[in-house]
Amino acid sequence: ITFYALATLLGLALLLAAAPSLRLSLYLMGGAYLAWVGMRLARSGLARRGSTDDPVAAPTADETAARPFLQGILTALANVQALFFLASIFAGVGILGASPATQLAAIAVIVIANGSYLSLLAWLMQREHVRALYARYRPAMEVAFGTLFMLFGARLIQRELAAWLL
Repeated sequence: ITFYALATLLGLALLLAAAPSLRLSLYLMGGAYLAWVGMRLARSGLARRGSTDDPVAAPTADETAARPFLQGILTALANVQALFFLASIFAGVGILGASPATQLAAIAVIVIANGSYLSLLAWLMQREHVRALYARYRPAMEVAFGTLFMLFGARLIQRELAAWLL
């Protein structure tokens, strides 16, 4: 989110609007990545159903600490609609034409709000009851969120291709 907020202020949204082929390729790659991640997530949830393994067990040897972090970064960056969402909000409330101090304050608000949300999730997952609830419903959540990711990825590709072809 911070990257997209900074990119919006630095003109990436304007560049993508001015270069349709760059925008198309970014949307197609982002949509394909979201669909791929969704498919892997849904398959994982389906494989996990009925399994007696501990759903919140420690990662295996091939799941290093960097891999989930990198996958999270790539998934967030694949959601290029966030860039246009921020650009429309910034334009709508006048942030794009505001002073640099106001622009930095807007980014700080975004970072604090997003950081607070993620910190709340981390705090909740430290609670045994919440972890047990998560473990119980993890396969269903993986299938549901995986399906949503696939649908969002397909929608992203379909909408951009439809606009490109018209």
